[in-house]
Amino acid sequence: MKNELATKNPNRTAELKMKVVAALTTTRPPGPLREESCDIETALLFLRMNKNSSIDNYTDPLAKYGGIYVDTDEYFLRPGDELRNWNCTMGKAHDRSIGSALIYAEKGALFIDKWIDSYNNYDPSKWGDNSVLMAEKLARKFPDLIHVFEHHCAFYPHGLVLYNQNYKWSHSFGLHIYKTGHIPELQKINFETVRNINNTIGAVFRYILFGSKELCSS
Repeated sequence: MKNELATKNPNRTAELKMKVVAALTTTRPPGPLREESCDIETALLFLRMNKNSSIDNYTDPLAKYGGIYVDTDEYFLRPGDELRNWNCTMGKAHDRSIGSALIYAEKGALFIDKWIDSYNNYDPSKWGDNSVLMAEKLARKFPDLIHVFEHHCAFYPHGLVLYNQNYKWSHSFGLHIYKTGHIPELQKINFETVRNINNTIGAVFRYILFGSKELCSS
């Protein structure tokens, strides 16, 4: 049976007002962040997780409350209101699989429920089967429960393209920088070096920090 909630609803592009930002982390990050209301009247909560936690640890709050799940190495480049037009939205990665670094879902989204149910047969030694491949399988089996954006959503291109060349990303809602596989490159980036890094990551960071992707003259 078709899930009518999965059809596009133009009324969902209303201004997004977040009530809670929940950080799911194995350790509390350093810095001045506090579990209290801030200027945008958003509560900041830290939810402790075990290392190597499976994807159902972070999709479970998403199923209960709805909202946006985002990896800490996913960067937003422009408003994602368009991604909120369906009850569940994800995007394709460079290998055509469905990336799990960014998930938009309404409270009680059936796709998320089915994804969580798949962990009844979870094998920790094959975490990718559930966290990546299962999303693709479920999307093919239940296409009416999810809207899948193509590469311009948030994950494309391949991580190497981000660090080895320049990629035109003006059409992207965001980029997944694949931090885990590129720690050495990222450790070299600071407020000074970023000014003249001639690759996609350098351009994206300049855009975020300075409002322009162009190389800095000084």
